[in-house]
Amino acid sequence: MMTLALSVSKLGFVAFAILLLASSSLVTVTIAESGQDGATSALKNAEVSVASTYQTVLELEKLGANVSDSLSQLNDAAGYLAHAHVALSLGDFDEAIGLANLAYNASNAIKGKTDELLHEVSRAEGTAALLRISGSILGIAVLGIASFFAWRAFGRRYRKRILGMKPEVVQNES
Repeated sequence: MMTLALSVSKLGFVAFAILLLASSSLVTVTIAESGQDGATSALKNAEVSVASTYQTVLELEKLGANVSDSLSQLNDAAGYLAHAHVALSLGDFDEAIGLANLAYNASNAIKGKTDELLHEVSRAEGTAALLRISGSILGIAVLGIASFFAWRAFGRRYRKRILGMKPEVVQNES
């Protein structure tokens, strides 16, 4: 009986050891998957942020703003993003997350600056449009008033010439 109890306890110990090893490998796989999921999520967030910032920089460039510094900083952020993709493909999830966060933070800093600049440029465009409209309205008003005074001056001159004429009397030859 003693040998049976000993073998059952040995069997229980071996089963417990196997279960412990299996669960630790499952935990490692789960942690690795969550690390990969976290890295993939961080990369997607950084990609969206870099793309959004790039669109804002393009809008600024179309409006004529100087965007060379923003493009340089955006290239740095894109470099971080490229290195993060390489780290993810190599399985270095912590490095991928760190680089993706660097790209995200860099692009958000650029986005803040470009949003302010876009607001200023838009405000300047609005002011310039208001000045063009006001100038056009003022020009039309001046042209209308000048036309009215010119019409009056020519009208008086014409009336004086007409009233100053003497009718010619023609005799009837019949």
